[in-house]
This record gives sequence, structure tokens and C-alpha cells, in this order.
Amino acid sequence: MLTNDASPNKFDAHNNNLLEPIQLNYTNKSLPKLPGRGYYTEEARQSRIDFLQSTLNVDLPINHYSSIESNTLVKNLENYIGSVEVPVGVAGPLLINGQHARGLIYAPFATTEGALVASIATGARAISRSQGVKTRVIEQRMVRVPVFDFFDIDESLKFVAWVQDHFEDIKKQAQKYSSYASLKEIHSHIMGPSIFLEFVYTTKDASGQNMTTTCTWHACLWIKEKVSSIVEIKDMMIESLFSSDKRASVFNLIKGRGIRVIAEANISEKIAKRVLGVSSQSIVQAYHRMVKGSALAGTIGVNINVVNVLAAMFTVTGQDIACVSESSVSYLYLEKTEDGFYTSLLLPSLVIATVGGGTHLPNQRQYLEMMNCYGNKKNKRFAEIIAGFCLALDITTLSAIDNGRFAIAHEKLGRNRPVNWFALSDFTSQFFEEGLREKIGDPTIQVKSIERTRVNLGSSIISELTSRKFNKMLGLIPFKIYYTQNEYSYTIDVIAKVKSLGSEVVMIFNILASSCQGGLATTYPLFKNKTGMLASDIKELELYRQKDLRFTRHVPQIYRIYQNDDRESRIIIMEHVKKSICKDSADDISCWKDIHIQSVLKGLAELHAIWFEKDKILQKQSWIGYYMTLDRMIEMKPLFSELNNNAIAEHSWFSEKDYKIRKKLIDTLDNWWPELESFSKTLVHNDFNPRNIMLRKLEDNSLRLCVYDWELATIHIPQYDLAEFLIFVLQPEKISKDIVWTYVENYYNYLDKEVSLQIDLTKWKEGFKYCVWEYAIYRMGMYLMAHSRRDYKFMKRIVKSTNCLIDIFDN
Repeated sequence: MLTNDASPNKFDAHNNNLLEPIQLNYTNKSLPKLPGRGYYTEEARQSRIDFLQSTLNVDLPINHYSSIESNTLVKNLENYIGSVEVPVGVAGPLLINGQHARGLIYAPFATTEGALVASIATGARAISRSQGVKTRVIEQRMVRVPVFDFFDIDESLKFVAWVQDHFEDIKKQAQKYSSYASLKEIHSHIMGPSIFLEFVYTTKDASGQNMTTTCTWHACLWIKEKVSSIVEIKDMMIESLFSSDKRASVFNLIKGRGIRVIAEANISEKIAKRVLGVSSQSIVQAYHRMVKGSALAGTIGVNINVVNVLAAMFTVTGQDIACVSESSVSYLYLEKTEDGFYTSLLLPSLVIATVGGGTHLPNQRQYLEMMNCYGNKKNKRFAEIIAGFCLALDITTLSAIDNGRFAIAHEKLGRNRPVNWFALSDFTSQFFEEGLREKIGDPTIQVKSIERTRVNLGSSIISELTSRKFNKMLGLIPFKIYYTQNEYSYTIDVIAKVKSLGSEVVMIFNILASSCQGGLATTYPLFKNKTGMLASDIKELELYRQKDLRFTRHVPQIYRIYQNDDRESRIIIMEHVKKSICKDSADDISCWKDIHIQSVLKGLAELHAIWFEKDKILQKQSWIGYYMTLDRMIEMKPLFSELNNNAIAEHSWFSEKDYKIRKKLIDTLDNWWPELESFSKTLVHNDFNPRNIMLRKLEDNSLRLCVYDWELATIHIPQYDLAEFLIFVLQPEKISKDIVWTYVENYYNYLDKEVSLQIDLTKWKEGFKYCVWEYAIYRMGMYLMAHSRRDYKFMKRIVKSTNCLIDIFDN
């Protein structure tokens, strides 16, 4: 139907005559030709690049380097100019119980699709913890189908009979042209006066498309010559599309092309819930919905995500990437069992090779060798590995769709307008000058120049995670500022902390949870705005505006706080503290001696004293965000449980004992958290560990606490920061009752000196115990969730330290 719809997505016939004319009358002489055709040398490669750069008026970076030597590509490529580097990730181990692949297997995947490798790894973990995947190669067949045309069906049927009678002769002719291809059978298919001869080969470890074409062509020439005295062939063509080469077809699903391989696994109910985050009943129901949808769409076969594994593995191992088309034709099956669900995946037309083609290229060969799949007699092993990992991704993706993780993982922050985000070019002399004038109180200060410095800075976990998702400048940027005041010149080093919006942080952790194990993906979104992160951007800005000396002496000097809602910008310009001890020491705590710990406790007492017993005032502050109460803690118990489930599902070192300790604390939270809530409260840092604190070395060599990254600050009892600090800085093997209680008592005395505590030491220790318990089930659970996607070296240590403290309380 013709309409006047002016949609930009539709062809507008009225504008067709507005197109600029182009030259159409090229001749063989006037048509440009690439130089160096047929030559596989570096000189020829460079000549092509020079030609393209001058003709297209572009600069091609491929001019400078290519890791593949030209002379190695004679059989793979024409007109070579360069190569493209695709990142490769590894997934596994996957426990495979096959005829050709056995044991724990790791596989490489070349992809730029985020979360793909992690999703494959999740499925591999679920299968491996359920006694592995059984794989079997059923058969191998490579097909080439030429077509012969005759004048009537009688002639065509005579031809069919002749071919049947002379199969051995035809086989002998075909096999003269390959040491790999072996002709097994020929099937005839008639359509009118045309005969489609289906040549079926086995090709050992080669995929065989090209070699079977050569073999079939010479066999057909011989047939045409020998049969000419019996029937008259009207015409002949080597390929009829019947073979479904690089095409998805029902023929490939039923008869197969390449290797036919099947994989199966039994997933227990426990693993389905812990690792995949679904019940067996739910995932089977989801599968049947998918079958209906596939039937409605007319899909050939049924699978969830097989092509992603194939494309990534084909790319990294030098396969014919176009063959993902027929290779992805597959059939996934699920059924409910007494203790979980059974699943299988049939790949009837897996076209792969472990010799020939691109498998000989250096990198591709190495990745095949990594799986012990390069060379002769490795093709079936390779097929079983591919089938196992395809099944792993299919059950992961199916479970993610079923429980909502799939949608969460693709979540984006909704914006109905373009945003002019703060850029590096906005850090001008004037920008820094405004801050310095206000900080120092001198409007005559002039910033002469700024210099971006190269210093290896750590980053907060929040900044680190959000910077990966959002295409804008985030994180820590060091600068050196040169300025004058009263005709004197000065230099200061600063750090610009460019913060994420709280809503961005919430989204990132929601996406992070969606990629984790168990029911965390569906539970976390229910509480995503209650973890204290929604106000994280504004909170830190407000705290750095504090003028109380007890605060300002324990944080870096602040030179400017910049907030621009239209540009979604939150920036803090702070002192770059140079003379410091134990900075960024979370991974290596060897620097923490008693003198350093005592210095921290003294400074922490001063900070806690500022807002001690002022929680009612804090609650009224718009920037304080979501803080914990008894009712809120009880409401969040499902989240704590899923964080614990995720920890044991994701981390092999997280033991059953670790899990049970935390489960007991979660189950009894209603009993012990009311006791915690009865203590006097203050503003706590809530991330008080060596990632965010250091000791400033003063002129007299004394030490003073310096704390930064205040975005998670909240209302809690003061023992909470103390508990987190000791969990981080005490070596698990050196933790004892005497050491722990000594530090708790020391801190009690420091704070008592500041605020005159109206509580005895014994009761105070009880509060410390409850804080350790809460930390174990909440903050540590969040750390372990982040640890699922980013390795934090301190993680195992602090889990052990927490357990040691809990043991002290139990004893």
C-alpha cells in the first residue's frame, strides 16, 4: 500500500531524483585497479595501503604493523592489507565426559559482546557441579550436490540407474583428488527432468567444503563423459544450493552437514537454584514457551544462543566463520526430572576443522592447541568441546530470560535529552582558579597553567565499575597547578574526582547482580535503591563541605566542589596527599603495625564524635540517603540470603562452613539486630578500610588519619567502622581474643575522651560483635558479588578474618 508516510526509515520516492549523479560509464581501462594483485609480500601490502590512503584520502593505521606475514596467506586471502585484533576471553572449566574430550576443559572465545564469556562460565559451572556434560559424536558427513538437467524424466531416471550401478567407479574418480575426502554414498533427488546428486563424504579432520567441491567436480566430468552414450545431458552445474552450504535448512537439521554431535547433562535442583537462579520447574516451563515461539516464527530447530558460542569459537580458532549459519541449526531439549532437570543439545551440522583453512595461522593454531584440538584426529574432540560449551550458554541464557537477568543485563539509564558531560577539556585554568580563590580566600590568585600528571592512582570500586559502563569521563585524574599569589609562584598537586550519578551506580550494581549466581538477579532489583548508593554522589559532596576542624583535619584538603545537574557532573578537586603511609594497602597489609592502627583509632574517634548521638538530625538531611533500621534490616533478609547463596555458588574457596556461619546470622537477625539498634549512633564512613584511608606523615613525623571516598557514609553505631577496619588490617593467623579486645578497648577509651560515653566496656564489646555479624552478611556479601566479576586480592583474607572474629565471640 502506498502512503505519504515521511518516516526516515522508509524509502522516499519523491527524493530519489535529488541524489547527486555519479559516474556510471567505467571501462576496463578507466576502472581503478588495486596494485600488487597476486603478490604476497610486505611490499605489495604496503602498495595497496598507499593506494587506498591516496585514493580515499584517509589515514590507515594498518600501515604501521600487521602480525601476520603476507606469504602465509596464499590459501586464505587475496589483496592482503592488514588484520583486525579481536579480544579473546576464556571460560571454564567445563567438565566433559565424552568419547574424545574428557576432563576439565577451558575454551577461548573471541568476542566484543559484554557478559558473553561470563554467561558461558556460569553455565559451565552449573554443569560441572552436576557431574559434567556427556558428549558423543554421532557421525561426520560433508555434502556437495550438483544438478544434471535432462530433456524428460525418462532420461533422468536412466541416469539415476546408471549412477547407482557405477558408484564404485565414481568413488574411485572422486578420491583421486584428496587424501582426506572419502566418498561414502550418492543419493539421487528428482525434480522434473532434473537430478540432484547428493555426494556424501567423510573428510577426517578437515571441514571439507572446498576439497569435496574439487572431488565432486572431477567425478561429474567423468560421469558426463561416460554416460553420454546412454543419455543426453542437457546441462550440468557443480552446486545447486541443495547442499545448504553456509545456509540454515531443514535438510541440515535432518540429514546433517559436517559433524553431528550431541551433549547432555542432568542439573540438580540445588544447582539450578544456587547457580542458575531458577527452579527446575520454572526453567522447563520457560523452555516450552520458547519452543512455541520458535514454531510460531518458523525457526529451523530450537536453541537459545548457540550462534554466540559458535561465532566466538570459530573466530578464535580459524574456522570458516560463514559456516556459523548451518552450524547453528540445532535442537535444545529440556525435561523435568525427579531432582532437577535433564537437558540435551543436538548440533547436526557442525562444520569445523582442526587442519587446513585458517587453523594454521599462528594465533588460531595456539588457541586450538590450548584445547588440544590442533592437527589430525582432533576434529571430534573439538566438536564435543563446542557442543558442551553451547549447552552451557543455552541453559544460562534460558535461566536469565526466565528470572529477569537477561533484561537487567541490558538495562540502560533512561535519558530524554542529550547531555553535555564534563570533559577533560573543561579542566581549564579558570576552572581551577575559581576553586583556589574561594579556598584560600584571595580573589587575586591567578592560575598560570595546569598540567595533567601521570600517577598510578587506585580507584573506588564504585568508580571502577561505573566507568566500564558509561561512555563518559569518570574516576580520578591527577593535575599539577601552577599559580601566583602576591607575586609569588606556587605549585600544588591535586586530584579531580569525577563521580558517577547515584542512579548510575544503582544501575551498575543491578546489572552486576544480574550476572551473578542463584536468585540474586531477581532479588537484588527489589532492594537496589536501599543499599545506600542512590545518594552516593550528593552525599560525598555535602560531607566535603563540612567546616568542623575535627573533620577537615582528617580528610584531604578540598579545593573545589563542582555540581552541575544539567551536565550531570559531580566533581571534587582535592589535595593529592604525597607524604602518606599505608595508602591503597588493602591487598598487602604488612605496613600496618600497632602504631599505625592506634593512629587510625584516635582519628576515627574524632570523626565519630562530630555526629555522635545526632542521628535524629542526620535523618533529616536530604543527602543522607537510605540508612538501616530494624524493620529495614528484616525486610532485606532475602537479599542477604541471596548474597550468601551467590558467594558459595561463585567462589570455590568460599566453604560450606563460611556459608553456614552467615546463614545462621541471617536466620537469627531478628534476635540480635534489635540489640545493635539500641546503641548510640553517629555518622560512619561505611567503607572504612585501607582502600579509602591512609596515614598522613606530618612535619614532626607524627601520624594523622586521612579518610576519603565518603560516598557510602550512613547512620550507624561507631563500632561498625572499627569492625571493618580491624577485619581488613589484622592478619587472620595472628588474630586472638587479647589482640581484638585490646583494640576495641583502646578505641572505646579514645571515643570516651571525646564524648564521655555513657556505656560500660562490656556492653560496648557486644555492639562490636553485632557489627562484625552485620558486616559478614551484608557488606561482605556485596564485596563477594563484585568479586564475582573483578578479582579482589584481599577477599579471601577478610573472609577468614571475619570468621576468626566470629569464632572469638562464639568461644
